[in-house]
Amino acid sequence: VQPWALAKSGDDAELDRCLFALFRSLHVIAYCLFPFLPDSANALFAKLGTTPEYGPGLADFSWPARVASGAPLFPPKAD
Repeated sequence: VQPWALAKSGDDAELDRCLFALFRSLHVIAYCLFPFLPDSANALFAKLGTTPEYGPGLADFSWPARVASGAPLFPPKAD
């Protein structure tokens, strides 16, 4: 799915579903990374505005969320 195409088409309901699926996937990735890369996982949680306490299913999380931008979590290595 191309969220930018959904935004241009004006299908707000489908765009909302798409963005929530992406948001939830990133939260689950952070949740799974937490035991191994806690600093990176916490940085991703902070960008998403969530915490590990929400669990992988985002129970009791209110959508829509405001996602923060910033420096990459995993910047490319310099040669």
